[in-house]
Amino acid sequence: MKKYKFALIGCGRISYKHINAINKIENAKLAAVCDIKEERAKKKGEENNIS
Repeated sequence: MKKYKFALIGCGRISYKHINAINKIENAKLAAVCDIKEERAKKKGEENNIS
């Protein structure tokens, strides 16, 4: 079965809801995050094992 990779654009207050939704999808993986504030993107990446 095909695996789908998602990128999260924006790591603000609501981002955890999007991350939880992606994690609930069987063939989905959060592959990348980005944010205008580098520190926020780095933190979300580390929390979700994304380098």
